[in-house]
Amino acid sequence: MYYAGVPTLVVRAKCPALISINGRVAGECGGEGYISVPLSANGDYYVTMQPLLPHDASGAALCPVTRRFSLENGIMEQTGYPDAVLCLWPGGVNEITMKPIAICAKAGKQCEKAGQKGADAQGAKQPINNLERGMAFAVASMQGKFDEAMSYLSPALRRNVTAEAIAEFMGEYERVRPPVGDMSGDTLGLIYKKKEYVYAARLITIEHGPEGIDNISEL
Repeated sequence: MYYAGVPTLVVRAKCPALISINGRVAGECGGEGYISVPLSANGDYYVTMQPLLPHDASGAALCPVTRRFSLENGIMEQTGYPDAVLCLWPGGVNEITMKPIAICAKAGKQCEKAGQKGADAQGAKQPINNLERGMAFAVASMQGKFDEAMSYLSPALRRNVTAEAIAEFMGEYERVRPPVGDMSGDTLGLIYKKKEYVYAARLITIEHGPEGIDNISEL
């Protein structure tokens, strides 16, 4: 799992982009890639996303975005934007997902959607490793498919828990993602909405066995 020793900013982008923080180039990201930088406990950070593609698939022009984020005593101010959504993770990790402003070629106005279509889609497929199994279990629970969720549990765990107990433990959330730096499948973030454009993650641990998931607990 991933915990930061100091406040940390993680920046993701919906399309290939160059990321700058307070005017300094931090690197390139897009897709599953990200930029990670340590932050001071107090201060303002201006994050700029410069798209590396001139247009999206519809022909709309992609324009850069700059947004300000502030920390006080190591805690990120809970402010997000339509084009820079904030997710607060345990352990001082502040994740921002940015998308460019898209100007429609014909109308000359901002489009409602930009970036890679379907970037957040989580399609169903047979899990082949611990990460995929944990993700499949969490996504099925999120969608209320508890019979499917139970199928990813080991026979021993299925005998001791009910679908209702799984539903109560997992609660309500909108997305599932492993923490930054941990693709083992042993820890997952259940991401729920706090307010408009601001999300937070609960961390759960999953113990995997040869016959399925042996145990699930919250960190």
